[in-house]
Amino acid sequence: MFFPQAREPGESLQLDWTHAAELGVTIAGQKWEQLLCRAVLPYSNCERAAPCRSESMLSMRVGLQGPLWSLLGGVPGKLQTDPSSTPTHVLNRTTGERGFNVEYLVLCRHLGFEACTINPCPHENGDVESANGHLKRRLATHLTLRGSL
Repeated sequence: MFFPQAREPGESLQLDWTHAAELGVTIAGQKWEQLLCRAVLPYSNCERAAPCRSESMLSMRVGLQGPLWSLLGGVPGKLQTDPSSTPTHVLNRTTGERGFNVEYLVLCRHLGFEACTINPCPHENGDVESANGHLKRRLATHLTLRGSL
């Protein structure tokens, strides 16, 4: 069964991290094993990536700053992240459920976002998950064309 997604402009921004190490990029002979913090607007599929060393609140702030300042000029209504992200969610050890952590909720309130969770499946609600795969394929193609892979 399939339910079509109805997107509205300015409704949400999706944020996620993806590993770039699998591309085998080297800089000055050293393997580049960083993550990319990705932000995607589901309505227009405008996207932005920022290199980072870990999934952290700092990398989330850097990953949000670029799109909010350069792409949007404002803040969408919702910030959507997947429930496995450490900077956004905390695990309740007794119930096994994940909920938003306090620092993430404070950041969302400060910026004017409603905190929302997305499923990490591209066909459900994860435009950013799909965009991660597309970016890696594009980067791999460019690296192959220039003889780097």
